[in-house]
Amino acid sequence: MIVESLVGTLLGGLLRLAPEGLRFWESSKEKNHELEMAKLNLQTMELQAKHQMDFRRMDGDIQLAAADLQALVEGNKAQASMMLNTGVRWLDAAVNGMNAAMRPTLVYYYAAMYALVKVAVFYTYLGDGVDWASSMKLLWNTEDSAVWASILGYVFLDRSLGKRRQ
Repeated sequence: MIVESLVGTLLGGLLRLAPEGLRFWESSKEKNHELEMAKLNLQTMELQAKHQMDFRRMDGDIQLAAADLQALVEGNKAQASMMLNTGVRWLDAAVNGMNAAMRPTLVYYYAAMYALVKVAVFYTYLGDGVDWASSMKLLWNTEDSAVWASILGYVFLDRSLGKRRQ
């Protein structure tokens, strides 16, 4: 009888504690879930903050590039305004002619110097006993082709753009 009473009391106590244990276990799961959700929210906020910083940095870069372009435009305007006409037609024509001839003159000068160097090297090869065909192969290579292609591209593109401006 005492044993049954003790077993009954223990079973009753355990059955009374079971809902409390379930509530504690449920509360623990809920707290873990809230902790995981808080971690996810924190990660989301960190990513949003990083995205915001990247956006602001990119926006700053764009504004800086725009300011650089605006400064370049203003510099060009200032440089163009320095070309004042004196009012003397022949002097203004001479100055404008010299300004227009500057780039082509430099291209012609470079072409002449390049040709003179190549001729000097050619004669040096011939003097050293290299035959004519081998000398020509040594004189003109892919780098020479690239240099002349860039020069000709510049000259003809400048000419086309000059016609377009008029």
